Amino acid sequence: MICPYCNKEAKFIDNKDVYGKRYGNSYMMYICEDCDARVGVHLNNPDRPLGIMANKELRNLRMKCHNKFDGLWKSGYLKRREAYKYLAELMGVGEAHIGQFNKDECLKCLDKLNQ
Repeated sequence: MICPYCNKEAKFIDNKDVYGKRYGNSYMMYICEDCDARVGVHLNNPDRPLGIMANKELRNLRMKCHNKFDGLWKSGYLKRREAYKYLAELMGVGEAHIGQFNKDECLKCLDKLNQ
């Protein structure tokens, strides 16, 4: 995988190399050692990233989005699939996945969820 920030090759590593211990059942990730952009993968499969690589600023914005959004389905108010459909409607897109959001989309998401 090529880093979208610096165009260097990202390494496929175990997330314990970054965090000191493994997180999740899918513990592999891509990381760009030059600029610290990262993305996890589905089921440790290098061909199935969880989203697009994110630098520290974007990772923080995505965490804020998840902190606001996840309560919709974790509380039982909506089923998870329904919550993502609702988010897509709020964002004015066909499908919404926070791991795919760029900075502007994260800011829009936070704005919409704060209304």
